[in-house]
Amino acid sequence: MIFYKYNERYKYFEHVGSTDKSGAQDEIINFSAFKKEIYAIAVNSGYYNIGAFPQTCYSLKVTTSPAIRDIGISSIITPGDLVAKESFAPRFYLRNKGNVTLSDIILKYRIDNEAEKEFLSNLTIYPNDSALITLNTFTNYTEGAHTFSVKAELLAGLSDADTTNNQKTISFNYKKLCDNNYEPNNEFLTATNVELDSTYFAQLATNNDIDYYRFRTTNQKPIIDIILKNDGQDYVYPNLYVVNNAGNYNSLYLNVTDLSGFGKRLRYDTDQAGTYLLGLSGSTRNSNNCYDFKISALAPVLDIALRKIDEPSTDTINSRALPPQYYSVIWVILR
Repeated sequence: MIFYKYNERYKYFEHVGSTDKSGAQDEIINFSAFKKEIYAIAVNSGYYNIGAFPQTCYSLKVTTSPAIRDIGISSIITPGDLVAKESFAPRFYLRNKGNVTLSDIILKYRIDNEAEKEFLSNLTIYPNDSALITLNTFTNYTEGAHTFSVKAELLAGLSDADTTNNQKTISFNYKKLCDNNYEPNNEFLTATNVELDSTYFAQLATNNDIDYYRFRTTNQKPIIDIILKNDGQDYVYPNLYVVNNAGNYNSLYLNVTDLSGFGKRLRYDTDQAGTYLLGLSGSTRNSNNCYDFKISALAPVLDIALRKIDEPSTDTINSRALPPQYYSVIWVILR
């Protein structure tokens, strides 16, 4: 089958897609349109060899369904909790939750109570897909607490099926320079002691700078949970070390989860208390990222439940005496 869409401006049908299906199989083809369109479908046998074309029977059914337009803001990447440089450009993800392709989306945004600004995004977002939006740059704001809000709207005349997810507002702290008060902490022996459940802000200097932080856990809360966020183009790479009884530093494997592009969640599962070092380094030799992190200690959660008993079953059990060399077994499976 070959699909055409009528071009109203130039008065002709333009090719928009095709499919080649062999065998006696059903096929469902979906097209989504931004507005009311005129389509044409050409059905061919699919054979182009020299000779007689085979006779092929087919059935064709065309149905239409209502267009559902639903644009929403799924997450804001920048600004994060802390913006520690003179300028930044807000970045966030738009999500198309409808069943038609969307484009030309109006974005209205502001910082604090300033005048609202508009940005027209002409990105094409397909159904159940997302797009990363970058707005214009903000520069030289007053240091301290601020709010950033953004709202997505469709073009005039188009209705949004769900407007509850069209707007997001976040709070952030703005600093022209990030803190760098923990140097020298470039080696294991000069690591900075940090407290659990406290947020620390710092900066990687150039020339392969590495920052080390020392902390301790208890037997009651041995599991390590770290939120690491970076602000800049280069990534901040984490490494975790444990201090053994001999005073040596052994590298540990961290379970890393990405936090929507602006940071990482780091977890190390263990049932023993220990003294640890968190090492942070840049992705390049001249990385100078600002970053912040918070280390928490968690208690293990024991959750063992008896899911089912395979034997004996609910049926009638026939028993008999067994010789001394035999014994009966009931299997209990814990999951």
